[in-house]
Amino acid sequence: YGSVDSTPLFVAVACEYFLVVGDRDFFKWLDPYVRRAISWLECYGDIYGDGFIRFSARNRNALLNQGWKDSADSIETDLGMRPKEPIALVEVQGYAFSAYVKAAMVYRTFGDHLYSKHLFARAGLLKDRFNRDFWMEDEGFFAQALDGNNSQIRDITSNAGHLLMTGLIEEEKEPALVKRLMQPDIFTAYGIRTLSSNSIHFSDREPSAYHRGGGVWPHDNGIIFLGMSNC
Repeated sequence: YGSVDSTPLFVAVACEYFLVVGDRDFFKWLDPYVRRAISWLECYGDIYGDGFIRFSARNRNALLNQGWKDSADSIETDLGMRPKEPIALVEVQGYAFSAYVKAAMVYRTFGDHLYSKHLFARAGLLKDRFNRDFWMEDEGFFAQALDGNNSQIRDITSNAGHLLMTGLIEEEKEPALVKRLMQPDIFTAYGIRTLSSNSIHFSDREPSAYHRGGGVWPHDNGIIFLGMSNC
């Protein structure tokens, strides 16, 4: 579907529903689909085998960017320059971590302890690598993505705010991330914009403003707020 994030989000939501409601019959019906989705993450999403979920647009006439910021110019290294694929988006790693942890909790409840242990282990490895490879020490913030060479795409974007509700961030990094999101180049009177106005890619003119800074998206801000409320 041209979406790298819908799969981990499906797993996370399905498992969260069971953890809150406890509907065992419904989850037993969902179980094969949840397992297949996790298998997709491990076998097809994790292209390099390093734990990071990546995408590469095979159909060049369809969506090139397969995260929620799916406009063609939403991820650039230099002006007009697209990163080398496959690309690992910052927020997608948070979704994957949440999926692994919630699924591990569910399957532990159902007595599948081996599978649960496997998922907890994947989550732990992802957390270690993510906080090492995505963190920009000089910015006190996480990179927008890693390109196909594992080089950081260093824009300050709202995407990293999604991590606050996932548990992926090491605790000592959370205050710096929140503080950076509250700076005037990205936090406005209307909410957090999609891209820092200090970025060379920033634009407040349509159509480039779609994902390049001029817009404040309600769902984006809602997710960030939910994360901040739990910090």
